[in-house]
Amino acid sequence: MSADPDVARRGLPSGWPFVVLGLTGFAIAQPLLSLAGSNPALFVFARTDRLEIVLLAVGIAFVPPLAIGGLVAAVNRIDARVGRWTYRGVAAVLAFLAGVWIGRDIGGDIAAVTGGVLAVGLVLAAILRAGVVAEWLRFTAVLPLLALGLFLFASDSSDLLRPLDEAEQAEVVDDPPSLVVLVLDELPTRSLLDADGNVDAARFPNFAALAADSTWYRNYAAQSGTTRTAFPTMLTGRHPRLKSPVWTNHPDNLFSLLAPTHHLTVHEAFTRMCGVASCTEESPAGTRVAPRPSEPALPQLIDLWTERLRGPRTVGQEALDDFREQVDAEPPEAITFDELGFFDPGYLEQWPTRFSRFLDVLEPGPRPTLWFLHLLLPHVPWEFFGDGTLYASPPRGSELGELNTVEWLSATNEARHLLQVEYTDALLGELIARLKANGLYDDTALVVVADHGVSFEIGTENRDVSGAGRPGTAFTPLFVKSPGPGEASISDENLMAIDLLPLVADLAGATIDWDIDGHAPGSDAIARRGSDKYTFELEGPDDARRLSDALHYDGVADFPDASDRWIRPWQEGDGELDALLELLDNDDLIGAAIPDLATRAAGRVQVWSLDALTSGAGDPAPALIQGRVDAAPDATEVLVAVDGTIVTGSKVYPIDDGSGFLALLPSAFVGESLRLEFVVVTADGRLLTPASSSL
Repeated sequence: MSADPDVARRGLPSGWPFVVLGLTGFAIAQPLLSLAGSNPALFVFARTDRLEIVLLAVGIAFVPPLAIGGLVAAVNRIDARVGRWTYRGVAAVLAFLAGVWIGRDIGGDIAAVTGGVLAVGLVLAAILRAGVVAEWLRFTAVLPLLALGLFLFASDSSDLLRPLDEAEQAEVVDDPPSLVVLVLDELPTRSLLDADGNVDAARFPNFAALAADSTWYRNYAAQSGTTRTAFPTMLTGRHPRLKSPVWTNHPDNLFSLLAPTHHLTVHEAFTRMCGVASCTEESPAGTRVAPRPSEPALPQLIDLWTERLRGPRTVGQEALDDFREQVDAEPPEAITFDELGFFDPGYLEQWPTRFSRFLDVLEPGPRPTLWFLHLLLPHVPWEFFGDGTLYASPPRGSELGELNTVEWLSATNEARHLLQVEYTDALLGELIARLKANGLYDDTALVVVADHGVSFEIGTENRDVSGAGRPGTAFTPLFVKSPGPGEASISDENLMAIDLLPLVADLAGATIDWDIDGHAPGSDAIARRGSDKYTFELEGPDDARRLSDALHYDGVADFPDASDRWIRPWQEGDGELDALLELLDNDDLIGAAIPDLATRAAGRVQVWSLDALTSGAGDPAPALIQGRVDAAPDATEVLVAVDGTIVTGSKVYPIDDGSGFLALLPSAFVGESLRLEFVVVTADGRLLTPASSSL
């Protein structure tokens, strides 16, 4: 190929912008738009509207190549030789990212690095040597446009760009009641139980008060371990399907059923099942709450992209589980109970933003209303004490152990979960109080349910629905208060998630006009089930998930029991951590002073999470102290003292490089300036104060 004097002067080969456009398509546009297309929940949770979604997609496709190309052109204008090397460097980086992305689909770190290196070699060879490969590389400039088209017209997220359906308003003849439906997330029935199998009124007074006013369907069970599939099942009455939880995939649902007769005030979290134009977050009386701030989806999308590049965790639909409720304000410096009892003013400010918005629209109006809230509590991350104190939660998948592999970690996780259930109980109490204050409680049907539970059994995953963890994951609370004076009732009917829609339809006096798999309570079909229940498991690799066939189990044999928990039911006089700390062999030392107990010894306790005890401005302070014990090879427990007094502790468990521990501080010490000391308990009962404690 003959030299081009103009090319030599510019320092860049002809057609280089097309190469940059193609490489950014491989490295940035296609991966980001693929993730965005398979995760519509990103946009739903961020409240991204249609125009914003389109603009974001166009920006992902074309802003990176314009920015990178502009940089190369600017450098080339200053110095042609430097511009040429800048172009090659940019091409190599983009090729490496594209190769790593492709390698991740094939295997682990070795495949990713190999893919990146091979891609760099191929691209540089094509750039440095003219020929067919170089020409082909320019043709890849169409990739960003193709990726954009697939996202806008053929992805799961493209459903969010479709116009909402219009529902004809029907004349209300039979005066159907208004309904409040509260869907909680990741709450097993077992967490609410006391030793007698009733709702633990000492620990969860508001759940107990609701049970005293309603029918508790205590044999109710979810049919999937993830919100993505469990939530549509509850709202459609149909068995789980592996489709995104948006209305275009599930057009026949609770909201389309009630749209003709009810005003729809719907606060979904990361689903968009309400696909009728009349769906709103306003009250039936027209009260409009301040719009929820839009949380940009792009940063979350970039996080998923970089996480995928790093590996080894594969991201996808399971990324829905990373969403959390945001609180209205920073946690107060101290929580007090003397003046106002449980509801301290500082505590109230910590209500989740979406919950506060929902309370604001609970007021009567001219039409029957469905108020619907999906609250992401007590779902992980566990970061609330029962009194509302917010603490820093470690990243999921960290050394704390996301899976149930160590008894002490499982017990600590369950204790944190139960503390967050206490917090959820307080929110439920305020919801009921608001309904009563606004004159809605007696005339409104109230349904409180959870989409699935969580397991803490050793050797199971947190969402295990097919094995040992099933009692914790499948059985979830369902309380139904009909309009009128409340009356306590317990039903042991064999209800499952597919039965929730016909139950609510009966409450609302609505007739379901599509085929469903569920049945209303009291029907012969439910009686014929006996104790047979069934659920569905997600199977296969992360990039090719599928739903299993129905997995049957016996609802009587697997019925949940509080005695199966690590953390026993509440007892009179308990402190917030007593039930956890009594699992220690030396729990009788809680409250003792170190000088009266321990002898000085060689060795040390190394703590690697205490650097967060001085959290940034506005960030929640940590309550989890994690570390490694070097003080004694036969250590069994580590006790933690604040200002010389032991306040918490941990069993010692094996980690890759020795012996580890994890201790949860009481809420009274969260956010305070602490002087921490450690006492190591050995197998022969010696108490040792290590010579040093390093952070």
